[in-house]
Amino acid sequence: MPLQRGRNLFLDHCASCHRDNAEGNGKKPSLRTPRIQKEASEGDLHWLLVNGNLGRGMPSWSKLPDEQRWQLVAYLKSLGVEGTVR
Repeated sequence: MPLQRGRNLFLDHCASCHRDNAEGNGKKPSLRTPRIQKEASEGDLHWLLVNGNLGRGMPSWSKLPDEQRWQLVAYLKSLGVEGTVR
């Protein structure tokens, strides 16, 4: 259930930039790269959701409840690297 909630949050808040499949849209990066899926920790992703990176077009999602940010992180980590089968 938390992954489904994370997916719903992703579709509501993130898919417009990162596409429904999280593979990016050219200017907005894929969230299914080894950098995100293997190198970035869950804490790193949570930090980015809280703080954003406006210089790169990533808004802060600090107004989302913390539980929802963690659901997003769990969903993102569940995706795996693009082109691999999970």
